[in-house]
Amino acid sequence: MRMTSTTAIRLGLLSATALMAITGQANAAAFALQEQSVTGLGTAYSGGAANTQDASTVFYNPAGMTNLSGTQINIGAINLSPNTKMTNNGSTGSVLGVIAGNDGGNPFDSVNLVPHAYLSHAVNDKLWVGLAVTAPYGLAEEYDQGWFGRFGSTKSQLSTIDVAPSIAYKINNQWSVGAGVDVQYVKANLEANPSTTSGGTGVVSKLNGDDISVGANFGVQWHPTEMTNLGLTYRTGIGHELEGSISSAGATPAGSTYARGHANLDLPDIVTFGASQKLDNQWTVQGQVNWYNWSRFHDITAITNTGVVAKRSLEEYDDTFGVAIGTEYKHNDTWTFRGGMQYDETPTVDSRRDTLVPDGNRTWLTGGATYNITPNVGLNFAAAYIWVTDANLNYTTPPAGALGTETIRATAESHIILTGIDLTYKF
Repeated sequence: MRMTSTTAIRLGLLSATALMAITGQANAAAFALQEQSVTGLGTAYSGGAANTQDASTVFYNPAGMTNLSGTQINIGAINLSPNTKMTNNGSTGSVLGVIAGNDGGNPFDSVNLVPHAYLSHAVNDKLWVGLAVTAPYGLAEEYDQGWFGRFGSTKSQLSTIDVAPSIAYKINNQWSVGAGVDVQYVKANLEANPSTTSGGTGVVSKLNGDDISVGANFGVQWHPTEMTNLGLTYRTGIGHELEGSISSAGATPAGSTYARGHANLDLPDIVTFGASQKLDNQWTVQGQVNWYNWSRFHDITAITNTGVVAKRSLEEYDDTFGVAIGTEYKHNDTWTFRGGMQYDETPTVDSRRDTLVPDGNRTWLTGGATYNITPNVGLNFAAAYIWVTDANLNYTTPPAGALGTETIRATAESHIILTGIDLTYKF
């Protein structure tokens, strides 16, 4: 089957939301990644804004650097192990009729490391500088060939690198402020296999794009007493314009096409409020509320460089809240233990949820520990289990020329296991 260039572009961008497909099982609202600290993971990220643990505060609340002495570094990674099972509940195609195909397997069955590195340095008793290198968005997916949802996505990858130089100022013993600049690089790769054959062979479409954009983050901490800490942070949304290529590979060279194009990607503002209370010299309890401005992620519009709107996909995400509580027990100068719970809403709406982001509400249960090898060197360990509510899908893919449309009727069942380790060094 010979394709027109317009049809090929549509195939390449069958759903521009596939730029985000690989983040469908990321572990904050929709496709954000909270996993930027192992000590934070131990308490289900209930204290990042208020309770300074180590140099990872540069990411969670730069004002917290004023609680750190000298120069400190923190470096490590958290492994994400999502497991998703898709059940076909009678999907149909306008050309194929009843959609045949397998369930896609577990699309996240791979090593998914989220690395982080931080530096905090006290210039004097009033001024601190820091640097955070993180991956706040991204994951990877690969469905089995010939699965029933192949019209939308078969293999995708999203990578981000966020470099944030930061500064903090201690106003007095009660108040500190901080700010940082987020220089964020995004790279996305998408493959889909829309096909009129029941086995899912035939055309393979690809979209590749990347972008660098800049945002900012701000934080404040208030210590009304020696036992009580309060923190508030704001992270600006970042708008990316992904520039790249749109291509399709058919059975013959005549059936293959290539074009340059771009697609928008609007990431949310995030506001966090946290509180931490020491009960005595050993026990600390803490809580945190996160608000995500996901309504920024209203749609993705993909346009060729000749000005043709190849695809406009409505997502219409809702703003969401996440809440977390946690505790920390300092057993002695060598061992500290942590635990926490979190509930995190999904911003996906029933009328728009698809196989690319089959997201549900999440409930976290976490635990962790710090082992201080010496007064200056500590190892942090943590793990979590996340229950994800079943996500029901009932949507129709956009028309794709001779390939028609596909109406997906499915249920996604998911859970996630997290494990992490990092190192803190003070000098």
